[in-house]
Amino acid sequence: MPRITGLDLAAKDKNASGIAVLDSQKRRFIEIRHAYKDEDIIGVIEGHSSTIVVVDAPLSLPPSGKAFREVELEALKRGARLLPLVSPAMRTLALRAINLANKLRTRGIKVYETHPWSALRLSNCALEELLSRLGIRGLPTGLSRHERDAVIAAIVGLCVFEGCAESIRGGKETIFLLKKIC
Repeated sequence: MPRITGLDLAAKDKNASGIAVLDSQKRRFIEIRHAYKDEDIIGVIEGHSSTIVVVDAPLSLPPSGKAFREVELEALKRGARLLPLVSPAMRTLALRAINLANKLRTRGIKVYETHPWSALRLSNCALEELLSRLGIRGLPTGLSRHERDAVIAAIVGLCVFEGCAESIRGGKETIFLLKKIC
């Protein structure tokens, strides 16, 4: 059973990225925190021997002149709510995510893309109910928005591994969300 890291990546390393490491066998979160620089993020992932990382960030850019990738257009049809990749901030986020994903993949780590808010919405669950249905315990209170999104990303990773994720494909990309669970 893998260790799975959910990552709510910030566009710039001066801003906090949320990280949540889930031990899928024990069904509990090992660590939930913020990190800033890519090296710190990689350190947390490798320090916990995570083999799957699920990122809340686009892992590719749309074709020139387009606001959305094919996969995002498919996700929008299914009820996801996504921002177009035309703003400088979203392009910066995507470029950072692509670079970080490449670094992780060279280390043998599987990297998947998600959108936590859409995943939770499509699961038809509140976060606490989703955790209960999946048998995950020990979520602390007082999480930041970034930590909460990282927790949801880690849950999506668990569902990729266990078959309760919804894979949305378009072009060469895939976004993983959640099937209706509640």
